[in-house]
Amino acid sequence: MSSRDGAAAGEWAAEAYALRDILPPLPAVPVPDAAPGEPPALDTETDPEPGVEPAALEFLAADAAARAHRLLTELLAGRPAGAAKGLSSGGLSVGGLSAWGLSVGEDAVRLAAGRPPAWVAGRLASGTGRSRAELEAATRAWRWGGAAALAVLEESWTPDEAALAVAEARLAGAWEDGEAPELIRSGARWTAVDARAQLRLGEDGRWWPYRRAGGGWIPVGPADRDPAAAFTAATVEGDRGEDPEGADSGSRSLSE
Repeated sequence: MSSRDGAAAGEWAAEAYALRDILPPLPAVPVPDAAPGEPPALDTETDPEPGVEPAALEFLAADAAARAHRLLTELLAGRPAGAAKGLSSGGLSVGGLSAWGLSVGEDAVRLAAGRPPAWVAGRLASGTGRSRAELEAATRAWRWGGAAALAVLEESWTPDEAALAVAEARLAGAWEDGEAPELIRSGARWTAVDARAQLRLGEDGRWWPYRRAGGGWIPVGPADRDPAAAFTAATVEGDRGEDPEGADSGSRSLSE
């Protein structure tokens, strides 16, 4: 025990250790509810202030409650906050544009992936400069892999010589002799000659399956280290699950 610079004195170590037998035990770790609570209803008889939309606030409150519930559940389970699949932006970020460290455009897609009412989806699309079709494609990507999948959909990049060599080597070794599909590369995208399936390479080296639909390309599965597995996902009928897990659906672009 010491008391330097006027600091308050503590207990002697032996005395503090002896207190372990008389102090009450720590409470048990609380168990969170199975689902987040319902936000308060804001549809009252009082007219809202100009520019305030009660329905929009209720939607955002429900989303905030769901995210808080997920954080609490993860923390009590001993997992790092934001570790849930789909929140691939790095979790909480102090000073970020949103509670998850997402950009405004990414957070709008996250909200839309929760299947909000049609009018909310319309607002999210117009507010981020997307058409409804582009927002639908973005939400599909989000459900398959969060912010990383959205970047693959809406951004383009060209691998450098080293990254391209690795990618080509993986493609060459993914199929048995004579079984590899004929692919045409543009940037980080390899498109089948029949133009019905496409592989997109993420900057982390994973392959994303895409399928031609409505004049554009839509994501149809999660990323895979094996380009052959991703290509199979791009060519089979239907998605690998129409309602993929991984989206932060706390509340209720078609790109060349």
